[in-house]
Amino acid sequence: MVPWCIYKKPSWRHDATIVNSYENQVKCEEFLRFTSSFPRPFYTRYYWSDVIKYKINNPEIDCSWPLPKAEYQRDKVGIRRNLVAMIRSSFSQCKRNAKLNLADILVCPDCRSIDLDITSEQVKCKACCSVFSVRNGIPVMYPSAETDYPGL
Repeated sequence: MVPWCIYKKPSWRHDATIVNSYENQVKCEEFLRFTSSFPRPFYTRYYWSDVIKYKINNPEIDCSWPLPKAEYQRDKVGIRRNLVAMIRSSFSQCKRNAKLNLADILVCPDCRSIDLDITSEQVKCKACCSVFSVRNGIPVMYPSAETDYPGL
């Protein structure tokens, strides 16, 4: 018994025989249901010593066909990469976020004052003297327990 069968492709392009075989056999609903219910038999690990037994289904096919031009593929990948980078940079908020001044946005959660003294270690409200810590460059500003917000 030969456990492995090899089908040689006549060129580097997609082969209709392989595609049709895949479409007809592997994408079949019953097969998909079966493999999702019992996946273990389809994970194959083959240990060999010295020789792997195989059979070539189409030995008349010559596999010495030339590979596609690498320059064309490289140019295509480069164009795609540059296009994706351009789209990402145009929709990115990094530049807009870098222009934001945190001092203009922050308010004291206890008294709602905008008069804050901001340092790299703490944020201090000048109106109510509340002090808030700064961790990893991010102000941690929770209201104190006795703060009452009317209307909320």
